[in-house]
Amino acid sequence: MDNAELDRQSIASRIRAERLAKGWTLKDLGAKVDVSIAQLSAIENARQALDVDLLVAIGRALDVHVERLLPRGRTPSVCITRQSDGRHLPMRMVNYSSETLTDYHNRLRPLADAVVGKYIEPFDIEVWPVVEGEMKFISHHHEEFLLVVSGGLECLIKTPDKVRREVLSAGDCIHFWSYLPHCLRSTGTAPARSIHVLCSLDEPADSELADARTGPVFLMDGMQRGPSGGVGARLQALRRRRGMRVAEFARQVGMSPRRMIAIERGEKAVSVDLLLEVCHRFRKPVEYFLASTLDVRPYYEVHRGVDLRQGGTRDRGPERRWPCFGAHRIVPLTTTLPGHRMMPSLLRLEGPRGHELVRHPGQEFIYVLKGSVRVMTRPGDQALVSTLSAGDTCFLDASIPHAFEQNQVTPYDPGHAEVLAVCWRPAWER
Repeated sequence: MDNAELDRQSIASRIRAERLAKGWTLKDLGAKVDVSIAQLSAIENARQALDVDLLVAIGRALDVHVERLLPRGRTPSVCITRQSDGRHLPMRMVNYSSETLTDYHNRLRPLADAVVGKYIEPFDIEVWPVVEGEMKFISHHHEEFLLVVSGGLECLIKTPDKVRREVLSAGDCIHFWSYLPHCLRSTGTAPARSIHVLCSLDEPADSELADARTGPVFLMDGMQRGPSGGVGARLQALRRRRGMRVAEFARQVGMSPRRMIAIERGEKAVSVDLLLEVCHRFRKPVEYFLASTLDVRPYYEVHRGVDLRQGGTRDRGPERRWPCFGAHRIVPLTTTLPGHRMMPSLLRLEGPRGHELVRHPGQEFIYVLKGSVRVMTRPGDQALVSTLSAGDTCFLDASIPHAFEQNQVTPYDPGHAEVLAVCWRPAWER
């Protein structure tokens, strides 16, 4: 049975259950939605497909929200990716000026592609060497964190005053504003490998796929803009994401299509009245449009692996905020970046936690650096236990009961596990 048949059966059973709960016959419901008994019977027996208009009419007649009649999304609450799963895919870029797809020199492997509605999006990226004249700068989402796993790479970031360069070795990490044009390239002749986590500004960070053979599409945009230019670019991105033509978008905010095109291109200034009207009509906070125009310093934060191995505390603060980790050593990886949305840390896990599963708002991603980790979750009525080895990852919705602990082979196992953990919580929980 395919997904379409499963969905049809789910909808049919929900409609039947709601009708019977009201004590109605097929004739009673049919009279309210102007549909024959035979047609309703076919719908309730999953023999006839529904259109949206009839589904909404049935929902109104039954006095239930239409979402109650629809099956739950198939996106998993927990997504485990093994080191051997999948392969690195070519990256494709959307050129901002030409609106065409172009190749990029790095390759990536999505680590939570099956999950829809991610506010943090993890990737395993092969960073390839590229000569100075062929570098392409990209910008996307709001912030990005990366940890170098092998090799060395150079991170170039176009800040408002200059291009800043940071050379990173295995074990080093950087957290930066990814709306600033940036480029990553290997410092050697072979590709480097790094684990990346992208974070949006309080909206899902799911990347669009170019096609079945390539990785997610990011905006290639190396231009430096003033405030109006930055807002114009965000307006254009919002319009495209809503699938709206320029004329329709312009009509909704009360201006001519020609002026809207000029604003999107950065040729006209954006009035405060327009900004507030767009925020009101499309239900976006002002910072959604202004965040990338602000000169937020520092632009990035770097931690060196050699320093991280010597640092770390038994700080109970992070553990109280993230009680699912019974960490014996916690090294926060972001301490100076103002207003960051995600919280990356290095954790050392030793032995069983000895605590119950916990739940809280947000999303979590872990990458096992060393040892073995047991992931315990309860997405439904049944508890699930998975074991992760070095190189494996787990992405989960933190609202389901869950916990992480070192997977001890024997009670006398003196070892420990080390993980990179990146956590995100909604704005009202920060």
